[in-house]
Amino acid sequence: GDLLAAQVGALTATQLGALTTTQLNTFDTVDFSSFTAAQVASLTVTQVGGLQTADLQVLSTSAIGALNATQIKALTATQVGNLEDTQVLALTSTQLGNLTVTQIKGLEVTDLASLATTQLGRLTTSQIAALTTSQVVALTTAQIQALTNTQVTAFTSAQFGSMETVDLNEIGRAHV
Repeated sequence: GDLLAAQVGALTATQLGALTTTQLNTFDTVDFSSFTAAQVASLTVTQVGGLQTADLQVLSTSAIGALNATQIKALTATQVGNLEDTQVLALTSTQLGNLTVTQIKGLEVTDLASLATTQLGRLTTSQIAALTTSQVVALTTAQIQALTNTQVTAFTSAQFGSMETVDLNEIGRAHV
């Protein structure tokens, strides 16, 4: 029969690591919601990349925060785009810095606009250049102010063209 959520919560890192992605995906959202940060940290790159959207969305913010750089890179752009708002906000600055440019493009506009300035400060110039014009428009004036000169110089002409006048003025004041 099916494992109870308590039994799933008691699985060791070794036991979880031995599961195939297919086996892991037989767990339901109740099972995934019982995963601890340590259990999520023990998942293989293949397992993380194969997580179903509904299962990923029920992981706790501490479980999301436990993902290492390799696991973060294993997430698809679709998985990143489907993270819950609270999960995106729980990403550490280091985790955000480890997102690929494809994953960055997958972030929802509202999630990007909700990021703390410290989180945005970890974005690389490649990540900044990869932002869609919709994502750039969603950045707040405070977020624009917090960007480094190096980050600002990474904006493309299309991105600058999509910015609101107040943000362009702020770039002129803060970064010239």
